[in-house]
Amino acid sequence: MTKIAREDTRLYNRFAMLPAFSVVIPCFNEAERIGDSIRVTLDYLLQISPGGELIVVNDGSTDATSTIARETLAGAKIETRLLENFPNRGRSERIVGRAKADRSVFRCRSVHAA
Repeated sequence: MTKIAREDTRLYNRFAMLPAFSVVIPCFNEAERIGDSIRVTLDYLLQISPGGELIVVNDGSTDATSTIARETLAGAKIETRLLENFPNRGRSERIVGRAKADRSVFRCRSVHAA
């Protein structure tokens, strides 16, 4: 006789559980959207890879990006890092120079990025 797993088990999870990986969100003057971007990413990682991590790289923002990112990351249930570059070092430094995780790194690009 086949036993059916309870609904809260991985069998019924909408997403397959993935091995731990890192997501890097580079940002520069993104105060208007960084909070939502971080929350959505944290929820996603918690569901599909609870052992993963979120790395936010603030590249010398002059608005409230850093404060909002720090406050949003404070309640995270997964590993997080906020890296700060001062002054602004440019896109390649944000992505390549600071994202030195020892696991696979996936980069999220804002749909509004130039």
